[in-house]
Amino acid sequence: MKQLALDLKTGDLSLLECPAPVAGKGEVLIAATCSLVSPGTERMLLNFGKGGWLAKARQQPEKLRQVLQKIQTDGLGATISTIQNKLGQPMPLGYSHVGRVVAVGAGATGFKENDRVVSNGPHAGMVAVGQHLVAKIPEGVSDEAAAFTVPGAIALQSIRLLQPTFGETIVVVGAGLIGQLTARLLQANGCRVFVTDKLPARLLLLPQGVTAVAGGRLQDAFSNIDGVIITAATSDKRLLNEAAAVCRKRGRIVLSGVAPVQMDRSLLYEKEISFQVSCSYGPGRYDAAYEKGSLDYPAGFVRWTAQRNFQAFLEALRLGQVNVDNLISLSAPLEAAASVYEQLQQPNHITALFKYGAQQLVPEKTVYKTTAPAAGQKIGIIGAGQFTAGMILPLLSELKAPVKSIAGKNGFHAAALAKKYKLAEAASDDKALLQDADLGLLVIATPHQLHVPMAVAAMQAGKDVFIEKPMAIDREGLTALAAAKAAGNRLVYVGYNRRFSPFAVRAKAALQQVNQPPFIQYSINAGTLPENHWLQQKEETGGRLIGELCHFIDLCVFFQESPVASVFAQQDEQENITVQLRFKNNSLAAIQYFTKGNSAVPKEQIALHAGGQSLVIDNWRRLKGFGTTGSNFRSLVQDKGHKAQFSELLASWPLGKETIPFSILYNVASATLATVESLEQGRAVVVP
Repeated sequence: MKQLALDLKTGDLSLLECPAPVAGKGEVLIAATCSLVSPGTERMLLNFGKGGWLAKARQQPEKLRQVLQKIQTDGLGATISTIQNKLGQPMPLGYSHVGRVVAVGAGATGFKENDRVVSNGPHAGMVAVGQHLVAKIPEGVSDEAAAFTVPGAIALQSIRLLQPTFGETIVVVGAGLIGQLTARLLQANGCRVFVTDKLPARLLLLPQGVTAVAGGRLQDAFSNIDGVIITAATSDKRLLNEAAAVCRKRGRIVLSGVAPVQMDRSLLYEKEISFQVSCSYGPGRYDAAYEKGSLDYPAGFVRWTAQRNFQAFLEALRLGQVNVDNLISLSAPLEAAASVYEQLQQPNHITALFKYGAQQLVPEKTVYKTTAPAAGQKIGIIGAGQFTAGMILPLLSELKAPVKSIAGKNGFHAAALAKKYKLAEAASDDKALLQDADLGLLVIATPHQLHVPMAVAAMQAGKDVFIEKPMAIDREGLTALAAAKAAGNRLVYVGYNRRFSPFAVRAKAALQQVNQPPFIQYSINAGTLPENHWLQQKEETGGRLIGELCHFIDLCVFFQESPVASVFAQQDEQENITVQLRFKNNSLAAIQYFTKGNSAVPKEQIALHAGGQSLVIDNWRRLKGFGTTGSNFRSLVQDKGHKAQFSELLASWPLGKETIPFSILYNVASATLATVESLEQGRAVVVP
């Protein structure tokens, strides 16, 4: 199948040949008939990509501050590499997709094969979308009209926040796609509607009964208005104050577009103006439990979720309360995307439809061959996320590793990476790699909860595995992994890269001259994560502590040359954690993992003390020795050992050797799990 991709570095569009996605748990697989272009959002992304570095920085000043902070703590080289990796990953475009249901994933309810549906899927021949962002299309509503559902839900959500009543006068600022739909829905709600825009051609498309007003200062055209909905994207700092000025006492303002939020308090105070920003399609949007899980909000408490807004807009189309026929001025196949976006620069075009040919009822979801396989390629990668794209594949490519295949759930990112690194195969189904006899080693870079089942399946299929940390997120998983290792006698590698860093290697060499186990102080300025970050989903991923702490425990084991014997951990109300490790050699390590520190403080600092000597590793950029000779080391580029780790892997794997003994891997994983148990039990826990 084909999917539209945007290169954020250059702004170039491409049609990527992808394996069809797989309908995962709670998902619906949909074959496309058409998809709607959202000109505002998609043109903004195109223009962002075409802009130079300075233009990109101006468009995202908050990200620029983060970049400057990262340069200060991690160095210029690491920062540039991170930015290039992020911009180098292609972006799917589009979010209003119509088609027929091809398959229904486990746990998804209310849909069956061949249902006509609309979803927030991208411009692609097939999409797999969580069930709560999919809605059935009623009889009598065409696919073309239904394609307006998702932007219609955006308009509807802003109206719900405004809470207009019958007969009120509402001004809509902006007559683009969202503004047009907002005006129609307000009119259906019994409101007197005015729409203003600086482009007269857009105003000509408004339905009869909606009053068009040429753009200008709002005070020149309006006064004593009940409410204002701003759908425009503008940099005008005066707009919100103008909206407040034309509102009556206790008027309301809702921002569903983009505008600087700089408001005169006195205007709000004197009139008791209400102001609110509207978030996308409605409640549930950006909530992982709603979008990707099976959790719906009870209608008795949250009447209008994103999906119910979809359904309400579709019903308005069915009843003829909203008509969108005159908004479609362009219709073309997906192959003509570049021309369509160029034409959408003209103000008389509000939006466009991409049309798709007949899709396979049994999608090609397993393997798409990009090139003929080269002889001797024997490594496959399962997981095509950011870490694979930004670290694993670039390094394996640089080291000329024999990588043959990559699998990613939605197919898009796997196909993009296969094309970029000239891999033989891309897949959306990991079974294709498990069944490929040419693959001897699988790199497991999936979400944490899938590490164990993927690794166990790979070992049972006769393959060695490299597991990106953590090794396991619970005791049951660790036991299953050890059993699979014992049964198949396969090689197991885990992504504990820090022990391979030149800083760690030099520090250990200096310690070995002392011939005495060190006392270790390890400080990690972890920083805060938003609540919806994937690492915060403890039930699925094991949580942030398991995902990150294993790195630090492994490094301590590396320096001690002794396994962990017991763990005692404590946590305060701010989620700062101290972990005391006692090793079999009776030495100690203290790990301070804090989340509320200033971001200017380096993320990691390790101090090693033994025999009157001290060594300090500062954020993997500097090593300084005290009481030692020849141990000082500095690098302009932060080096956490990823490249050396893979270099060691590629040297050891053909010889049938493990880079870290499995007994140590098991001990580190067990100590990590013991840390969580210690926090829960409030006592020291012996590590089995």
